[in-house]
Amino acid sequence: IEFDDMLQEYKTDKGNTFHAGKVIRATGYKPNTDFFKDANTDPAITAALDAKGFVKCDPNLRLHGLSNIYVSGDIVEDAYFGKTGVTRSGERFPERLAAVAGSHSYVVTHNIKRTITGETLASMDASRDPFGQPVEISLGLEKGLAVVHGDLAPLYVGMGFEFGVDNEEFVKYGCAITPNCPGLKDYISDLCAKATYIPEAHEGLRQFGAMDPKILDPLAPPMPPPPGAEGAGGGEADQAPTDPAPEPTEEAKADEPEAAPAEAEE
Repeated sequence: IEFDDMLQEYKTDKGNTFHAGKVIRATGYKPNTDFFKDANTDPAITAALDAKGFVKCDPNLRLHGLSNIYVSGDIVEDAYFGKTGVTRSGERFPERLAAVAGSHSYVVTHNIKRTITGETLASMDASRDPFGQPVEISLGLEKGLAVVHGDLAPLYVGMGFEFGVDNEEFVKYGCAITPNCPGLKDYISDLCAKATYIPEAHEGLRQFGAMDPKILDPLAPPMPPPPGAEGAGGGEADQAPTDPAPEPTEEAKADEPEAAPAEAEE
């Protein structure tokens, strides 16, 4: 489409012309990485851009070819984002969402400190996300589309993300129209805002990010398995040991009848 915002006239590639008071461009995103190509920028940094202008990284989110520069957020290459759904062409595209950027920040902040201390680095592996990336898409002011795997939705509900729809819709379709979408987005925004000035909220949000299966952190404490998962209970090793029977008191021993003497063997 050719845009002429002054005349409010727009032409499509098929020659059609239409007029509108406002056009919202929602046809994808372009990484703001032109400064990587600046003449004063180290050529090694310029070489870290892929063909689409996103930043190439290693699994520790270090800039490609440079061990002391870390990268996070939407400019990171596609490989370190979760994917949701399959398009008509059969492709699955990365979802550049704030939740994933939070996972990036978990890896980067820990790795900056560990680079100094010499500890093992955390990493990202997007292939470890079998459920896909949950997405909330606004559809006006009163409802939205929640895209969540049916097995994952109950876990989010348990954490306070109430979708207001039957989970069978997520199981059957992988998504559902929900009237709670605006409220959920406000809830998430409130969590993020409080995390900037309330230490407990910051720690809670950090732990929430650490649950991302795409994060591989060898130094993180083990996460408890979800209810019903293998090893979550019911196995012999998971059962709590029973307390041994208490020893009888002296009074109880005195009240016990004496055992009959055994008959002598011939």
